[in-house]
This record gives sequence, C-alpha cells and structure tokens, in this order.
Amino acid sequence: MLANALKKLFISNIIWLISYQILRVLFAHYYFNVDEFSAIDWLKITYWGFRLDFTALLVFNFLFMLIFVVNLRLIKSRLIDWLNTHGYLVVNLFFIVLNIVDLFYFEYNNRRISYSNFYLISSSIPAFLGTLSMYISACIASSLFLILLYYIQTKIWMFPRQIWFKIKFKPFWLVFPLLIVVTYNLVTEKLFFRPITPFTPLLYCDAEFQPLVNNTTLNFLYSMYKRNGQVTNKKYFSNKTLDTIFTVERRPERKANFSRKNVVLFLMESVSYEHINDRVMPFLNGIKNKSLDFTNIYQNGHESVHGTVATFASIPPFLEAPFYLSDFASIEYIPMGTIFKLQGYSTHFFLGAEYDHFNFTKLTKMLHVDNYYSSKGLKNKGNYDGTWGIFDGFFLDYFSKITTSIKEPFFSVFYNITTHPPFRIPDTYAKKFQDLELNDQEKSLHYFDEMLKDFFYKQSNEQWFQNSVFVFTSDHTLGVNNKTSLQEFKKNLHIPLFIYEQQKEMGQIKDNYGQQLDIIPTILDYLNYTESYYAFGSSLFKSNRKNYFITLLNGVYRYETKQCIIGFDIKSDKIVYCYIKKGGKWIKKSDYKSLYRDIQFIKAFIQKYFDVLDKNSMLE
Repeated sequence: MLANALKKLFISNIIWLISYQILRVLFAHYYFNVDEFSAIDWLKITYWGFRLDFTALLVFNFLFMLIFVVNLRLIKSRLIDWLNTHGYLVVNLFFIVLNIVDLFYFEYNNRRISYSNFYLISSSIPAFLGTLSMYISACIASSLFLILLYYIQTKIWMFPRQIWFKIKFKPFWLVFPLLIVVTYNLVTEKLFFRPITPFTPLLYCDAEFQPLVNNTTLNFLYSMYKRNGQVTNKKYFSNKTLDTIFTVERRPERKANFSRKNVVLFLMESVSYEHINDRVMPFLNGIKNKSLDFTNIYQNGHESVHGTVATFASIPPFLEAPFYLSDFASIEYIPMGTIFKLQGYSTHFFLGAEYDHFNFTKLTKMLHVDNYYSSKGLKNKGNYDGTWGIFDGFFLDYFSKITTSIKEPFFSVFYNITTHPPFRIPDTYAKKFQDLELNDQEKSLHYFDEMLKDFFYKQSNEQWFQNSVFVFTSDHTLGVNNKTSLQEFKKNLHIPLFIYEQQKEMGQIKDNYGQQLDIIPTILDYLNYTESYYAFGSSLFKSNRKNYFITLLNGVYRYETKQCIIGFDIKSDKIVYCYIKKGGKWIKKSDYKSLYRDIQFIKAFIQKYFDVLDKNSMLE
C-alpha cells in the first residue's frame, strides 16, 4: 500500500515538474530572444530551473507527503486520504495557475509575481476580470492545459491498482538515505550549506536569466517569508565613513525666499516618457515643450504601491510589502505633508477609485496628507468605468470643483486611473478614436490627454491656476518591450518628469540622470525651500549631486549612470553584471577597478537603507 502511494507521488511530481518546464519554455519564447541562447545557456536554465522547481514542490508538498506516509502506516483513514489527496491537487493546481498568470503579468511589472501583488487583490479583481478580455485565446489554451493536467493527475491518484511500474523499495534503509542525500543536494547551496532561493542562480547564470530560471511558485513563497523585509545587517563601512559617501540629510543650497505657490502634481498611471508625443498625447507634449523637462528620470518602484512610496516619501521601495503596510510604516522622519503644512499649505490627494484603493489612505496617513478624495458617493452609470473607478474626465471636473474652493496655498496630488489596464474609456470616446491608429493603451492615454486639455482650457484663467506649479510624472511604466537586453533595460523604466508654470513658459531640458526618489526634493528646491529634511533622493538642481538611479530588479540592485550599469547582489555581495559606455556602446566588463567609487556608493546606499530600517528612523 505504502509502496504504491510512493509510486503515485513520484509520478505525480514528475508531471508537475514537466508542467513547470513547459511553462518555462513558453516564458522564454515570450520574453527572451531564444535564438541567441547557446547550448550552455539552455543547459544552465534547465538545470537551475529544475532545482528551483523541485525545491518549490518540496516546500509546499512536504506536509501532504508526510500525511500520506503517516496515514498509510499508522492511521489508515480513507477520509484523511481523500482530503489529503484533493488538498494536494488543489494546492498544486493553484500554483500552476499562478505561473500561467505570470506568463502575461510579467510584461506589466518586469518581475515574477510575489506576495506584494496580493495586497492589491481586493482593489484589482474587477480590472483583472476586464483585462482577461484582452487574452481570450490565451485563457482558452490555459484552461485546456489545466483540464488536461487535472485529468492526468486524477488518473494517477484515483486509480486503485499498482499498474505504473514495479519498483522495489526494499531494502528501505538503503533507499531512504539515498533520497535524503539527493534531495539535500538539490535544495541547498553546496558552497554555503543553506537553502537555495529564487536568487541563488545569480551566482552561476547570467543575471538576465534570473526571471526565466525562477518560477512564480518559489518566488511567491520566498516573498511571503520576506514580506516585511527582515533587516539585512550590512556593514560595508564604519558610520563615519558611510556619512562621507552617502547620507539622507538634505541641506538645500538656495537662500532665496520660499515661493508659496500652489503645487499640483499629476501622478499619471502607467505612462512612460516615450508615450508623450504628438501622436499619442499631443496636448501634454505641447505642455512638456513649454516646461522644465527632466529627460532622464527612471522609476524606483515597478508597481503603484511602490512607485508612490519612492515618489512621495523618497524612501526606496525595496520591501516586498508596500512600505506603508510594513513593520516600518511608523518610521521616524519628516513627512512631505508636514514640510508643506509648516509653510502654511493644506494637503490633498485625489484618486477616482474606491476609498482606500490599494490602501492608499494608509499611505496618505504616513505622508501626513490631510485630505483624501475618492469616488465615494460620486459613481453613477455614466462615469464609472466598471473596473477601477470614475473616468478621468469626470474626476478632473470634480477635482476642479474642489480645488476652486480650497484656500491657497495648497499641495494637491491628482492620480488618474483610466490609463491602467484594461484601458477602458467612455463609449463616446471609444467611437471617436476607433479609426485612429492607436492600440488600447494608447487610446486611453489619448483620452486622458484630451481631458487634460479640457481641464487646462476651463481652469487657466482661474487665480489658483495662475499661481500654481504643475508637476507631471508617473507611478511606473508598463514593460512594453518584452525582449530588452540588460544594458538597454532602462527604456522600460523611463518615466516623465516636467514642471510647468503658466506664467513662466520655460522650454528647458535637463538631461542628468534621476529617479522617483528625487521628485519631492526637486519640487522643494524649485520653491526655494531652505530648511533641512531627510530623503534618499536629492534635488535635480543640486550643483554637486551624483546623477544615477537605483532599483531592485529580480533580486538584483541595478545602479546606472550615463557611463556604467552595475548589478549588485547583496546576498553574495558580488557584482553579477557590469557594463561601461565606450564609443556610444555598452561593453560588458569583468574588471571593476575603474568603477571603484560607483561600487562604494552602491554599498553605502544599501547600508544606509538597512540602517534606517534597523533604527526605524531617517533622522541622523
């Protein structure tokens, strides 16, 4: 009886492993230029993919396997056997579904699904269902694959006889130790005698293969373990040396009087810098051409819950959980809202989705922003998009109405939603745009552009408008280029940032590298703010600033300047990839001596980040 059950378990897991490999091959063809893979590349991908798949199956199936053995040897209950078998099938199929979803979702956030995505579920279900309509054929194919997989697995487990093959498990005392040794070697790092993680292959494979070698199952389970971002104690430098390389205290250089102008920040959903052109967003492109345009700004966060933290708190979004829902949400620092309120401002956050969408009320509390406006009490059949909330045009009208009644000066954020997948726009505009050579995302951007044009036309003569600084930026981009090489990957992270004043049409360009962390420090500097504050970013106007951006991408800290790209793995404290610019081309490097200062800066930045978490304070 036990031998038969072990045979079934063995065959069942072989089927799961084959399924994971099939999904990995599909993932490779969709997101990588497989024609450029060498035989060695495929060998490494297959080997490490198998080890991660095996580890994932062992982690969440261990309890089921233990119950199988205990029940068959000691309890011998048919009910327990039935419940355990069906629980085993359901859990395994759930993780297969998660991997299938990731075949399509990876294109939007450039990393495997993790625990942090589940913070968004309650707010995202309508949009997720709407997005499925964009993948009808894929949904049908996936359903057929799951049905086939379920059929095969049930045949394995429900068949009562020993028909598979004859394996003698005797002498058991020889077989069992052998299984232990093989399993141990598959699920541990031999050099360090510790369990392998989704990022272990970084030590042996090219970093660009990490999401391919990885599977969503292990990535999700590992991110659950790391969800609150256990503090990694990194001590590359003494505290005294650290402060000479990187500090979070910001002392503005400007000494002019503070300009108490209103600030209106348009946080645009899923808009990349390249979207703002005469074809897709002609009005906004015209505004950009009259603005102070920062042309080399890149995202630190790859999802809304992380991009907003980087933008408004100037804190790196390197935790799995949204920072404002983590154990560090009570961090001691001077919030953006407090800075503005001490200058006599009122603070406002407008988002046309449900109240507390993505838990953003918690974010505004952390930022000390006092007033939060949502779709609550505003939805009706004509203005609701059926997925996220109120169409941007209707909510801009509401924003205008409220703003007209607000006492100046004020700091307001308008966060639009219509440009988020599934890109639904009002029927009248869908008909109006149907002959335009634009895809669904571009049509939603075109719609938002027209709504901004209408808003500017209606409000441009208002006193508050003429006394306002308008800042346009994005929460993140969508990973529209699926097969971008590591050295060119920044184009998938490229977001807009430009500052517009009606009374001061600037038409200037600044091309120094920057990031979301720099946005609030830049706004404060633009207004001639003179007090000290704390931030990981710095003003883009600062004369001696270091021009760079840093982001956490598939477990690697990616640091980039105009002259170098460095991928740093904090688990091994090793550089996993490095490129330098030479003759207008990126050249791969294995000798890092010329980049000593950049490497020191990366280590200092990371050490400071974990020091801040460890102290739960940014105040130095």
